[in-house]
Amino acid sequence: MKNLLLAISATAIVTAAPLGAQAADDYPSKPITMLIGFAPGGGSDIVGRVIASHMARTLHTKVIVENKVGAGGGIAAQALTRDQPDGYTIMLSTIGALAVNPHLDTHAGYNPEKDFSCISLAAELPVVIVANTATGLNSLEDLDAALEKTNTLSYGSSGIGSAGHLAGELYKQMRHIQGFTHVPYRGGMPAMNDLLGNNVPILFSAISEVVPHIRGGKIKALAVTSLHRAPLLPEVKTLDESGLAGFNATSWYGFVAPVGTPAPIIDKLNKAIVAALADKKVVEVMSRSGMTPLPSSPKEMQDYMTSESEKWGKLIEDAHIRP
Repeated sequence: MKNLLLAISATAIVTAAPLGAQAADDYPSKPITMLIGFAPGGGSDIVGRVIASHMARTLHTKVIVENKVGAGGGIAAQALTRDQPDGYTIMLSTIGALAVNPHLDTHAGYNPEKDFSCISLAAELPVVIVANTATGLNSLEDLDAALEKTNTLSYGSSGIGSAGHLAGELYKQMRHIQGFTHVPYRGGMPAMNDLLGNNVPILFSAISEVVPHIRGGKIKALAVTSLHRAPLLPEVKTLDESGLAGFNATSWYGFVAPVGTPAPIIDKLNKAIVAALADKKVVEVMSRSGMTPLPSSPKEMQDYMTSESEKWGKLIEDAHIRP
C-alpha cells in the first residue's frame, strides 16, 4: 500500500509539473484585458493604450483596455483580486494604488504585496515644484529663504496621498520645516487653476501639467523631485542637486497580475511589455507627457514596490497624513 501511494504521488508530481509550462505554451489563446484605474485621456490611459497596442502585435492577440475608475486606482485593484490568475487580466497601476493607498485606507480591499504578482515597471514621471510668478519666487533658494521668514506659506497638490503631496511632505521633513501647509485639491486641473490665479502660491505637480504654463511664462519651475533632471525641463535642477541628497519622489506606473499567475505566463507578459517600452513610438508618446520608460524584471518591480511602500508608509505615519 505504501509503495502504491508513493507511485501515485510521483505520478501526480510528474504530470502536474509541466502544467505551468503547458499553459505558457498555449498562452495567449484569447484576448487579454488591461485594467486601468483612471479615466480615458489621462496619463495612465495614454501609457496603457500605446503599450497595449504594441503588446497585441507581439502576443498576436487583442489587448483590450478597460477603465475602472475610482478610489485613486483602488476600484481597478479590487477588481483584479477577483480575476483568475491565468494571465488574461492584468492591470497598469500607479504608485498610489500599489504603494500609498493601503497606508491611507486600512479598508482598501486589497493588499498589493499579497494579492498581486508583479510583471514589470512601466514608467516614471517627476513632480515639479512651481510658483506663480507674482510671488517673486524664482528659485529654490528663494523658496527656502521665504520659508525661513514665515510659516504662513502653503502649497497645493492634486490631492491627499498624491505624488505631489508626498513630495511636498518629504521636502518639509528633509528641510525640517514646521509650516508650509498642504492644500489638497480634487485633481491637477483645479490645483493649477488656483496657482494661476495666485490663490495658492506653490504647487507640487506632475510635470505634464506644468510644462505648457512654464513655457508660457505664467509660472516658474523651482526644482524637480526626481534623482535626475527631467528631459522636458533640462535647465531645472533636482532637489538632490540642490542640497537634499538622495531626494527622490516620483509618480510611477507598473503592471501586475492576480497572485498565482504562472511564472511562465508572467515571463511572457514581461517580455512583451519590455519590448513595448523599447519601441520608438511608445517612447515618443511617453516623452511628450514627461514620462521616462522604466522596464524591469518581475523581481525588480517587486523589490521596488516593497521599498516604495515602506518609504511612503513611514512618511504617512510620521506626518500623520489622513484621507
